[in-house]
Amino acid sequence: MNKKGLSEVVTTVLIILLVLAAVIIIWTAVKPMLEKGINQVGSTECFNLDLAATKCTNVANVTTGATGYNITVSKGASDMKIQSLVFNSETTTGDKKTDEVTTGIPAQLEVKTFNVNKTNLAKVAVTARITTNDGSTILCEPIGTPAVCS
Repeated sequence: MNKKGLSEVVTTVLIILLVLAAVIIIWTAVKPMLEKGINQVGSTECFNLDLAATKCTNVANVTTGATGYNITVSKGASDMKIQSLVFNSETTTGDKKTDEVTTGIPAQLEVKTFNVNKTNLAKVAVTARITTNDGSTILCEPIGTPAVCS
């Protein structure tokens, strides 16, 4: 009887079992990391938010009485149901400020300018409070680079 052929079958089966065991061991280590990463990302509803603060200009003028900053916001092709815009700004001294606007929200591919009555702003980012597919409202994280105020 030729035992050489039988040992090749046993070797092949053992290799398959070792590979299967390795895959199971690696998966048990990787799966918790993937789940943790997915939970940190948060809602996928915000992934399509295409909103950016493109310009921040100081409009304070003693003569005209104008105050604050004009912040230019551009909205991309996203058709999300935006409830409000949220401006996250930082002053020149490092203080963080938040302003929420519920009117004048830009439509698809529209650019609008908003006046925020603040002083000494260094930079500003914009995000949105949106209505999700299930009808709940969530606040998205700011996306992209904040606009530097001048």
